[in-house]
Amino acid sequence: MTKRRRTTKPTLSTSTAIVPTRSAEEEAWHDLQITIRKRRMRVRKLQQDIRPLEEALARFERNYRVQLGGLQDELRILRAEIHTLQSRTDRIHARLASDPNGELGDLFTPEELEQIGKFFDFDIPASWFQQDQQDPTSEAGDPDFDDEHFDASGEGWHRIEEPEERKAPQAKMEQLKTLYRSLARRFHPDLCTDAADAAYRHECMLRANHAWQQGDLETLQELADETERLAPDWHSWSWLRRLQSARRENDRITRQISKLRRRLKELRTSETFPLWSSGGLGESLIAARRKSLQRDIAMAKDELEDAREKFRSAMELWAHEKATA
Repeated sequence: MTKRRRTTKPTLSTSTAIVPTRSAEEEAWHDLQITIRKRRMRVRKLQQDIRPLEEALARFERNYRVQLGGLQDELRILRAEIHTLQSRTDRIHARLASDPNGELGDLFTPEELEQIGKFFDFDIPASWFQQDQQDPTSEAGDPDFDDEHFDASGEGWHRIEEPEERKAPQAKMEQLKTLYRSLARRFHPDLCTDAADAAYRHECMLRANHAWQQGDLETLQELADETERLAPDWHSWSWLRRLQSARRENDRITRQISKLRRRLKELRTSETFPLWSSGGLGESLIAARRKSLQRDIAMAKDELEDAREKFRSAMELWAHEKATA
């Protein structure tokens, strides 16, 4: 007889496995972290593209100021002096034509007369300095009158109320203080794990200090969202709170990317881009501008001499009229 081989069926053991499940807020938070990491990489790439362009522009502007700044200042001073002399000359002729008897009072202020005396290198006669008689009952003569807080408008003088925008809203100040203090605790050096973490916390604290000094609540909030994981109590936050903070951070990075893109486009499409991006072309422009400024300065000096002569003649005529009045 052939014996049948008895086969033993494997015994199935049943065990209960505990598999943690994520809430919808936690799943959304983890998904958003992936998006945030990608966008931060995009920010760094845009910053890397912008940095050399801005450095080249800064070098060109610095070189431009060094080589041409003195000439531009000289030309500006010459033109200002020409304008002053021409204005005073016109004022003299107008007064001689409209007020030959000097009934309209002083033509020049005491400060202007002193400048004119230095111009002609002689002492202005004391009779030329006519002090205005001031009504002792007027508001301007009242030592207790403070015109800084009054304004002449409407039917008379009225006190000006301090503008609302100059009054710091108490609620905003409280928010600033609360947020700034929480960030100061977050970036405390005692919480550092290594040298890199210490450097990052120090940089964040500098940004927080600057925002606090500027009263910039929005920047402080953005910094708080950006560094949420540094919060000492971060692990006790609910997933809903973490998700809300991550959404604000994602929105901030999105705005930052848009701003960086606009800046990069401005630099690359600027009309002056070929000048500061190419050293040779920029130097040629500076050389041409230098020659132009030198020509303008030479012309301005000739114009100034002419203005001085006309002013001198007008002053002699006016002085003669005052002496014979």
